[in-house]
Amino acid sequence: MKLNETKLYYGALFSAAVLLSACGSGTKGTSPTDTFPVDEPLSAALVALGLPLDMAQFFAAAKVSSSCASDTACTLVHTYPNGATRTVTMTATAQQYAPSAAELANAASVVNPVYDSHFAATGVDDSTQPQETRVDLSYFVPSSSLAGAASSKALMASLGQDAAQRMTVARAQEAGNGYQVNWSESGSKGTDVAIGSLLESYKEMGKAAEGVGAAYAVASALSDISTAMQLSQQINGWLSELDALEKCAADPTNPITQSDPGYSANTVAGLQATRAELKQISAVRYVNIMDETAAGLNPVTAVLSIATKQANAWTEETLKGVSEKLMQDARSAVVSCKPTCPVSFAATGISESEINLSWIGSVGKKVVTTYVLFGGNSNGVSTTANAVSDTGLAKSTTYCYTISAYNDYGSAESCPQACGTTFGPPRVTSTNPYAGETKVSINTAVTATFTKVVDAATVNGSTMSLAGGGGAVGGAVSYSGSTATFTPSAPLAYSTTYTGTVTTGVMDLDGRAMEADFTWSFTTEPVPVAGNLTFSINMPGGGLVSSGTATVTWTLAEDLGDVHRYMPSGTVTADITLSDCDPIHTTVPVQATVLGGPGPTLVVYTASNVAFANTYQFGFAADPGTTLIFTCGVDPNRYTLPVAAASVINFAVGVCPSVAIPDGLIPFTTEALLAGTFSCPEMGLSNATWSFAQ
Repeated sequence: MKLNETKLYYGALFSAAVLLSACGSGTKGTSPTDTFPVDEPLSAALVALGLPLDMAQFFAAAKVSSSCASDTACTLVHTYPNGATRTVTMTATAQQYAPSAAELANAASVVNPVYDSHFAATGVDDSTQPQETRVDLSYFVPSSSLAGAASSKALMASLGQDAAQRMTVARAQEAGNGYQVNWSESGSKGTDVAIGSLLESYKEMGKAAEGVGAAYAVASALSDISTAMQLSQQINGWLSELDALEKCAADPTNPITQSDPGYSANTVAGLQATRAELKQISAVRYVNIMDETAAGLNPVTAVLSIATKQANAWTEETLKGVSEKLMQDARSAVVSCKPTCPVSFAATGISESEINLSWIGSVGKKVVTTYVLFGGNSNGVSTTANAVSDTGLAKSTTYCYTISAYNDYGSAESCPQACGTTFGPPRVTSTNPYAGETKVSINTAVTATFTKVVDAATVNGSTMSLAGGGGAVGGAVSYSGSTATFTPSAPLAYSTTYTGTVTTGVMDLDGRAMEADFTWSFTTEPVPVAGNLTFSINMPGGGLVSSGTATVTWTLAEDLGDVHRYMPSGTVTADITLSDCDPIHTTVPVQATVLGGPGPTLVVYTASNVAFANTYQFGFAADPGTTLIFTCGVDPNRYTLPVAAASVINFAVGVCPSVAIPDGLIPFTTEALLAGTFSCPEMGLSNATWSFAQ
């Protein structure tokens, strides 16, 4: 059977069984005669792996000889006890190759990629072993994949690029230089010579060996050898998948056959060809694994200075890549017969203990055999109907469900979810502020959201209230959607705990009342610190003088226990004189500040702070968006100064360059008595007096 040439668009690596021996020659065993003595230690090792004794002895008696005409050409010959022979040759030729964009993309995640791979085989049959077989594999190996091999470095240099320089160029350039590898195998008993010959020997001995020559028939014999077992599982999985794909392609109910009469026949023929090629590739993969495991070769260095086991792994990865590409092409050729997800899937509560589930049937290439539900009390329930009821549920509870459709070809995947809620009295599910929340704004409106829409007439001042600070809070109650809102008639008090209440007077549209009152509490923000300041600033170097007052409100932004941080707001009023210009009088806003963001703060170190107990420092600046215009001489716009940039009304107290911390921090007794006087000539600041009050 002649295989269609298969091109591998993504890599793996190198070579075949030829790389399993060193240059030179040798003979397996010790007898100079034509007999086949068994390497008993190797046989024992194979038996320990789980291989039957007679099978282990068969492989342990094989003769191996090799010869290498050069660093880039070798021949390996296996001779088995029943006279079967296997000859493998490999050559590697330095050349250049430009991988396609698709090859580069597919090899992007591969450590050592190969390109331009081709596999072909002749003389392989599923049921009989012809006398002559041949397998050919060729591919391009970029030099970057062989950077660790001594001889490959020399060959890279011969191509005109230093190995270190190659690491700095793009992958496409790296892939351009390398070696074209040609590997071929011929045998007198078939492509899977070793395994096929063994099964023939079993047959001659009268032992059962079904499917002689077929790669998948070897799986049971090798199932206790880990690598072969994994390969067996992989190949059998692919063959099972091909069975399902072929069944789907041949199904006369598949609508594609109506629009394309040749679809089934052509697709089935292609899948059968894929099956044959996959078996042939698998046979080669099996014998390579057994060469490494059973031939008893030492991991020596061969062509291109690549270690034996690494070379064998490269061959396995290359052939695995060819197989995977075959499967990808097979999958894309078949229009799926699996059903699609049901549509309009809905879950609707109809009582306190029941939810109805309904959907529109799936659209598939074959009739749906069953729907399976997941969730609630219907978890795992299957049905052929388009609606079911989930019963025995808890009242006032939301349940979520998923559904999938199944037929002989599989199931729909990633189907959407539907959620429904059983009937029951209304309950409060969320509030704002939430229970236990602190630093709540004194201008906050209080809300309570219910599990369902309730009767708006039952949401009023008698069923929703707020209390705190020793009494009830006046305000108005409103209702929208499923949320009730209490809006205080005046700002709440600072540093006060309030409790909201929603009573059982609230009912749903069916007259069901809340089963119990709902209450929760929260605490408002601390009292802000107010600041009053008078100051005089003479900018170093002269020419600019600023004096005035500031009214600042400090709001607590961060309470770390022993350190309190406040953010400023307010205004600064100043008279500013600039040399040779008319003085100006201005009031500007304090820079807006966010915690952790730009702008200064008031930092209070409490008595519990061991480093700076009962001290504080503060600073603020005019809003950077403020611009001051001075009238100077004949040109009234001679000076236009942004406040922040000119440091005209920037103000900071607490640290002076000549004063060491903590001496530069201002002492105080309590935050209610923050006050002080400070001068810092180096910064132009003098006669600054301030006081604070809570």
